[in-house]
Formats: sequence, structure tokens, C-alpha cells
Amino acid sequence: MERRPSTASLATTFCLAAALVGCGKGQASNPPEAPAEDAPAEGATSEDETQALRKRLAAAAERAKAQAAEERARWTPELVAQVEALLAKDYPTAKDALVAALASPHRRPGHAERDRYRHPVEVMEFFGLRKDMTVVEVGAGAGWWTELLAVVLHRDGKLVLPSYAEDDPDPTRAYFGLRDRLLLESAPVLYGRVERFIQPSGETSFGPPQSADMVLVVRMLHNWHRFGTFDADAKAAFEVLRPGGILAVVQHRAPEGGDPDEWAEKGYLPEAYVIDALGRAGFELVAKSEVNANPKDTKDHPEGVWTLPPTLALGDVDREKYLAIGESDRMTLKFRRPEG
Repeated sequence: MERRPSTASLATTFCLAAALVGCGKGQASNPPEAPAEDAPAEGATSEDETQALRKRLAAAAERAKAQAAEERARWTPELVAQVEALLAKDYPTAKDALVAALASPHRRPGHAERDRYRHPVEVMEFFGLRKDMTVVEVGAGAGWWTELLAVVLHRDGKLVLPSYAEDDPDPTRAYFGLRDRLLLESAPVLYGRVERFIQPSGETSFGPPQSADMVLVVRMLHNWHRFGTFDADAKAAFEVLRPGGILAVVQHRAPEGGDPDEWAEKGYLPEAYVIDALGRAGFELVAKSEVNANPKDTKDHPEGVWTLPPTLALGDVDREKYLAIGESDRMTLKFRRPEG
């Protein structure tokens, strides 16, 4: 049964897990990807805890602003000209555009190092990405996929990031709204045609009904489960897709038969659980791929999936061991919203 924490507990846990602990232990490409600190019990958020949360969010916001300024400074006139030429070209296929984007110097430092674990060309071929699609990317984070899809979809398609208003009453949502804006403003030439869809306060929506061809959800489903929002998020994904639209899922994979509650706290979910949960939301499973499988991932790490790269939550402790394992074992699943 899906857990449903109180709003206060949800906001506190989400913030501590994604915005604060993640910033302290290393930036994952698609937050939230860091272990949660102990959160208060449902309904137990005190005024002191609320003030502490806001203080930590403010500090996280300042770090995000500093990182964004550093990224903007990297965009020299020469780099801008290179990206303008990259975007101006009419690529025959989405694969051609993606290959060009992967080789481009516009990518953030460190992002290209993840390619060998994330297999972007093979993954997008499996999902059936076309350059004329409208794609909704849920949880852009530091923009690992965003910086690639912005190129692929620039001429003929559309990339949409569900986001939040920076004056949202929920301080966690407001923080992530700020982060999304800073991401897009860090490179206007690249992200000028990327749209932010601001979700109404207190609601979960990924865009106007039946407006998208694909919803991309990468390494996020464990958080949907942890924070009791799986049903709402799956519903939002279903509603924004046109009939026949694709839900593209990449997710850290727990051992089959494992307890989803226990494994979600470690960042993983059992594949059968994911298929069943999304099936209940109305999706049809189209195909599975093992392109992101990693048999070296024993899944018994001290800090869960965040022990592995790119987070490396233990810092220098056994660093070479975890670098040798690489990123997590992941399921790669293609779902469809049924026609009619």
C-alpha cells in the first residue's frame, strides 16, 4: 500500500533529502538523489523545525545561485557561437542530433563522464525519441538530459520542464522552482526554447492535458514512493500524454521480491512493483531493456544507491571500490498510454 505522509512531513523530508543533503555530498545529475536525514513523524513539524528548514533552504538557494553564476561564466562568446551552429543544423534524425549534442563542448563539466553508464543514444532509440516530439522531462535537476534534449528538440519539437513558482507557499517547491529557473537562465542560447510549466500551488500537474508525446522520468520513482506521491505523479504523467504517448522510465533496480518501502529508502525499487504500480495508473508496458543493467551493483551499500557515483556519499572512503562498480543497476522500461 502506498504511504501518504503529511504535507509538512513530506515537504521536510523531500527538502532534506534532495536539496540539502545532496548539496552537501555531491551533486547528482537528476536530484533528488541523496539519502534522507531523519524526518519528523507525521504532523510533528514544530515551528523550530520549520525555521531550520527555511534557513537550510536559503543556504541551498545561495549555493545554487553561485553554481549558476559559475556556469554562466563558462559560456564565452566562442561557446555561444558553437552552440548557435549546433542548433541551426537540420539533423536527419533524433539520433543524429543526439550524437552531435553528446560531442558538443556546451555540456556541463563532468556530464560526459556519465555517458558510459547512461547510454543516451541506445536509451533514446529504445524509447523511440523523434525530433518532432513534445517531451516532458520530470525532475531536470542539474540538466544532464536537458542539455541533450534541448538540442534534439530545438527545431521541430518541444522540451517542457514541470516546475514550481518561486513564491509557492511550500518552501521546498519554491526552492526547486528557483533551481529550474537558474538552470535555464545559465545558458539562454541553449535553453531559449525550453518551456517551464508552473504547477499550480498544492497540485501535481506536468502540463496541459494530452499535450505531450513522451514523459521522461529518470531515477525518480523511488522518491514518488518514499514521499507517498506515486499515484499523483503517475496520474499527472498519464494525463499530460496524448493517447499512444510514451512514458519513458529509468530507475535504480532493487532485487525482485524486495519490500518497496525498505528499498525505496535506499534509492531502489523492484521492477515488478514499478510495472504493477504504473499498470494500475493505466499504462501499458511496451518493452523492457537491459541497456542500463549493471551486475556489479550488489545493492548492499552503506548509503544506499547514493554510495555509488555520481554522488559518492562516503567521499573518499572506499572511493575506488565504488568507482569500479560504476553507477547503479537500472531498469529501463517503456510504457504507453493506451489509445482511445
